[in-house]
Amino acid sequence: MHVAALLLALLAARIHSADSEDTVTNDYSQFERFEFRQESGFWFCPLEGIPYVATIVRNGASRYLFRDSVLEESATKSDNCISMTSSGACFVEHELPNRELTPEEVNRLKTVFSRIVVRTLPPPMCQGQLVIDYCRTLRWRWDDHVHADAECQKDSLVKSQIDELITLIKDFHGRNMLRHMGDDCPRDQ
Repeated sequence: MHVAALLLALLAARIHSADSEDTVTNDYSQFERFEFRQESGFWFCPLEGIPYVATIVRNGASRYLFRDSVLEESATKSDNCISMTSSGACFVEHELPNRELTPEEVNRLKTVFSRIVVRTLPPPMCQGQLVIDYCRTLRWRWDDHVHADAECQKDSLVKSQIDELITLIKDFHGRNMLRHMGDDCPRDQ
């Protein structure tokens, strides 16, 4: 009985450690499925150079599968349009080939995911304010834990955490793009 109580206490401490009045650090390094997604606001202006959607799925004890997709502008408006930007352009999702993360990438991923800093309260500047990003919302999901970049929303990620996660995803995506382009291009001998 005492072992079960101790394990529950350790699990609670691992997942949720208070940093200050308005932030908490979560350890999501033991996730099964992670997803990053750019979602549209009233119109869509996606961040360039990063995936539209990126997913990492644990495959066994130490293997992780990375999947991502990008948005490509379409000349025609079709049923596949993700969203219209303020310019009226139509984007369609293009999935890139899956790849397994390298051991170095897994170590980096686990380090970053072991210290995810989240707001428990909106900052004082948000009191009584309705703040909406008309362009996009960036959303991160570790299994059942969902956080966004909406600064005035409870459970949003802090700015430095957003920057670190975007860099991580951008690096994984860049390596996937290089690998994908390498499949289409002749290699120097």
